[in-house]
Amino acid sequence: MNDGRIATPPLEAIEQGVREVLAEILRVDPAEIRPGASLADDLNVDSLDFMSLITGLERSFNVTIPDSQAARLRTVAQVTEAVRGLVSPAARGAA
Repeated sequence: MNDGRIATPPLEAIEQGVREVLAEILRVDPAEIRPGASLADDLNVDSLDFMSLITGLERSFNVTIPDSQAARLRTVAQVTEAVRGLVSPAARGAA
């Protein structure tokens, strides 16, 4: 039954989407990207890659990631959690 609420995508779908965006930017297999990986240290994401990541995530998930939030993202897991929070119905209602 549809009560008008928009469902949050499952965490697995968000994780996969984050890996796919990163894999496209870094030209690696998404399976190589682990949740605990550091963007800078493990994946060698530089500032241009990071901006591409944020833009890609915003397009893929139809969200806006505030600069203040983006500046705190250090790992793949943190990126996933940030996106998850932004795509949740509660976050949409607060916008």
